[in-house]
Amino acid sequence: MATKSHTCAACGYPHLRAPQRSASGGASHEICPSCGFEPGYTDDDQEITPAAWGKQWKAKGSAWYSKGTPQPADWKSTAAKTKKPAAKKAAKPAAKKAPVKKAVKRAAKKQSPKRKSAE
Repeated sequence: MATKSHTCAACGYPHLRAPQRSASGGASHEICPSCGFEPGYTDDDQEITPAAWGKQWKAKGSAWYSKGTPQPADWKSTAAKTKKPAAKKAAKPAAKKAPVKKAVKRAAKKQSPKRKSAE
């Protein structure tokens, strides 16, 4: 008989032995081998939500957490699976710039006092 596996709320790892929370709200305290999230400690004691933990874990590179449980060859985090390519922004037309030499000359003319011609 196959055992039912459960999914980590932080990273989506699908092979946990127990649900992270029971129907009554109790925590399993099973540490996720993928991201290291521990329900009952990470969320309750450290006050880090599963979503925030997952975001931190992804920002640090989604490294496999467990030293004792080997990473399955076919496991990639939910974050890596659902990563969408960044939307391309519409290119803005480049603003025309006056050549530097002309701009420098104009600035110099504005700053220099006007000379009166000898009458």
